[in-house]
Amino acid sequence: MVDPCIIRSPIQKPRVEPAVPYCRQAGFAGEDFPDVASGRAGMRRWCLEEVGMRIHGTTQQRPLEHFRQVGLANLLPAPQSRYEVPIDAHPKVARDHHISLGKALYSVPGHIGEQVDAWADSRLVKISCHGVVCGRAYAMRDLEYLQQAAVGRGEPIEIYATQLLARPLPWTRMR
Repeated sequence: MVDPCIIRSPIQKPRVEPAVPYCRQAGFAGEDFPDVASGRAGMRRWCLEEVGMRIHGTTQQRPLEHFRQVGLANLLPAPQSRYEVPIDAHPKVARDHHISLGKALYSVPGHIGEQVDAWADSRLVKISCHGVVCGRAYAMRDLEYLQQAAVGRGEPIEIYATQLLARPLPWTRMR
């Protein structure tokens, strides 16, 4: 699970921040790496042979040995696909009951003029108003889902949705 922290907030990440300057000052200090590959190799050697084998001041253990005994068993396999960065926005509901998010419009009835919280990735869009989910839409242009959403809302709506979804590029008319 990715747990992002507030930028420049030492209270949020006190154990991460000291490691960055330490690596920069102790790992790169006095080194002259001719290219990125040799810099990576030098830092790998430094991590495995020097820093990983020193006795840690707090835990009184060697970090590399502790990682191999405890940490390694808890790691999940590396993901096969790239991490998708979701959109996290706070759009205002327009007079036509829509918000704009990621070059698409989403309907949020009954909240004109209100600021809502919106979250989206390539599969799902969640819209919440005052902490309560008020809109959920699939971002995959799933025609079957849209047709199912019309079922049970009355025969005229079902007929309208069927005809609308039967045309080319139906999602362009969803507004």
